[in-house]
Amino acid sequence: MVIQPHKEAKLAVQAPEESPPGMPSSPEILMLSLSAEMRLELNSREIDIGELSPKLAQLLRQRPADSRALFIKAPARITYEPVVNLIDLAKGAGVITVGLIKDDG
Repeated sequence: MVIQPHKEAKLAVQAPEESPPGMPSSPEILMLSLSAEMRLELNSREIDIGELSPKLAQLLRQRPADSRALFIKAPARITYEPVVNLIDLAKGAGVITVGLIKDDG
């Protein structure tokens, strides 16, 4: 019988860095909500699908690369296609990280 010590697997962790003094606080979170009726809201303001990409691009130009995130909130019963289209639009506008949130309401 051979007994061997178990090596733990290590995961790379990226901890947020502290902002230097005098830097503005981190920008607000970008939340894109899609309703069951296919209405879009960006941070609780209604927006047309044609205005979404330019508006996101404008907002993202003001952010550092590590803060270019967008959360997409949609009802669970909605099909994948509209959500995937929103992800594609967001990526084209410069979003780096996309988070998906299931809306149970």
